[in-house]
Amino acid sequence: MCAQQLDPILIVALVGWILALALDDIRHRRVRNWALLPVLGFALAARISGGWPGCELSLWDGLLGMGLGLVFWLPGYVLKRSGAGDVKLAMVIGLVLGATRAFEANLIGFLVLGAQALLFYALGRKGTRMPAVPALAIGFIAALLGGPWLLD
Repeated sequence: MCAQQLDPILIVALVGWILALALDDIRHRRVRNWALLPVLGFALAARISGGWPGCELSLWDGLLGMGLGLVFWLPGYVLKRSGAGDVKLAMVIGLVLGATRAFEANLIGFLVLGAQALLFYALGRKGTRMPAVPALAIGFIAALLGGPWLLD
């Protein structure tokens, strides 16, 4: 999503949104659907309208980003290692960022979640349900503010 073209207020709003979701996931271990809807609506409207001057957005790129979020997180849901909210959040992130940055955000999120799992294991908290949204949030913020690093 044309990070270099984004208004600073929009960046602050998106970062605030994902951090609030991460905090809620840490506290309650859930992602509420109503918290995803405003950003889903905004991203879908931006993609359907084609973006704004200097930042063209393709609907297909956003849909591909959603598909990548689904591919990354659905196996964890099927194996009962993550919740449906994590999958839906990854899909919304994919719509916001587009395919290239969604791939990188999910990859970063996976790496952070793996490090978190190692830390939980080292602390003797094996079997404890870990919140996944903080890891996704780190990947989202990294992809929103920087990159692309691997692709493009």
